[in-house]
Amino acid sequence: MIPPCSAPHGSFFKTLEQTEPVKKYQLFGINSFLYNYPLSSDDVLEERINECITQYQSHPFHGFSLSLNYHPVKSLPPERLYRFMNSLLTRLPVCCSYHVRDQQDRILESIQEVMSWHKGTAARCHISHLKFGGVSHKGLFPERYQTLLEWQKNSKFPLSWDTYPFAFASTTLTSLFPTTDFWQEQSEEDVCQWLVDNPPPRLAETTVVCDHTQFNQKTLGTIASELEESLEKALLTICRTLNGGGTYQRAFCEEEDLLWLLAQPETFIASDSFGLGQVHPRCTDTFTTVLFRAWQKGEQALCELVQRLQNGAQTVFPENPQTTLAKGQAAELFFFMPKSGSNNQPDFLVRGTIIGNNLFRFD
Repeated sequence: MIPPCSAPHGSFFKTLEQTEPVKKYQLFGINSFLYNYPLSSDDVLEERINECITQYQSHPFHGFSLSLNYHPVKSLPPERLYRFMNSLLTRLPVCCSYHVRDQQDRILESIQEVMSWHKGTAARCHISHLKFGGVSHKGLFPERYQTLLEWQKNSKFPLSWDTYPFAFASTTLTSLFPTTDFWQEQSEEDVCQWLVDNPPPRLAETTVVCDHTQFNQKTLGTIASELEESLEKALLTICRTLNGGGTYQRAFCEEEDLLWLLAQPETFIASDSFGLGQVHPRCTDTFTTVLFRAWQKGEQALCELVQRLQNGAQTVFPENPQTTLAKGQAAELFFFMPKSGSNNQPDFLVRGTIIGNNLFRFD
């Protein structure tokens, strides 16, 4: 039973307002850079690398981030992308955090792809939001994970990974196409034919998340039925209605497999960036979810998890100053849930806080 909070809320919020904000360490986004400085040919490689290093060093960045399943990187020739990244990380050996190309059947092959860019460098290779998605991995997480541990053990550069406690995937609707604007640049016939020839996994089961009541929280199969259109045409209709906005969600793995992965000591638990259009639970509910699960197991499990959360950030970014808990110290953890439909962090509904050894709930 969680004890009620007897202290007045006013003094608690006043203390929060006077507390220094959490220090943020920003990564340099390769995808955004390549939008503005395209790798249009091999001839511009050296020029792009020089410009990337110049921009990186002009701000206090703490590493790179790159998503291979987002534009414009997903459509680049792999050999050109390899030469760009390997040369960049050789000259600037900082941590690079990846969303790999395929998080389902080809997850291990996709991890090897980004690892190949780090060979001959001292740059950390960090796999962001590790997943073993799809039925081919069901019940085989320990076997797949052991392969990763062997790679980590034998790697000559640092290798690490994180995940979050949600058994579903979510990203922008337009990422289902070969380029961001494909849905509006091509004819209806060409868009639909491309989707037929390159069918996204479980398209009918994909749930649309947006601020349009006609589509929000409905599967694409349901929407197609209501519109009396094919799945492909319905997806195009949604993109046109939302003008390229909106996200989608779909089941990714089994809950018991995910819980096994989260329990592994080498797996860091990490949240995600702010959501698009609507606040995503990965952005706001990650740490609340895992801490509450740990609290249900007892004080020791909760303390161990807090330590893991700290050690994760310290391992990936060892050069950055970290404040860690010493034995006998207590942490104050503030849980919150943003108000529905808001991306503004101050607009929240309080869930609870841990003060000393007691957990208080305000909701």
